[in-house]
Amino acid sequence: LDKLGIKPHFLNDLHVTDEATTEVVESVVCVERMSGKAGKLITAMAVRSDLGFVGENTSVDTMLVRGKRTTDIFL
Repeated sequence: LDKLGIKPHFLNDLHVTDEATTEVVESVVCVERMSGKAGKLITAMAVRSDLGFVGENTSVDTMLVRGKRTTDIFL
């Protein structure tokens, strides 16, 4: 994030995640055409609106990861 000029922002000692940070995270975690966003790998619920995109996971689809483990995507 530093290399991209994105500065961290905190509110009451909690990290605020903005849209720019979310886009970087999505691009980093994206593997081939499977991303957490498109594949609904992880779903979450917002914690507080003043923290931006920060949330708590509500579910993780492990079947997507298990299916990809049998290919050469994960080494």
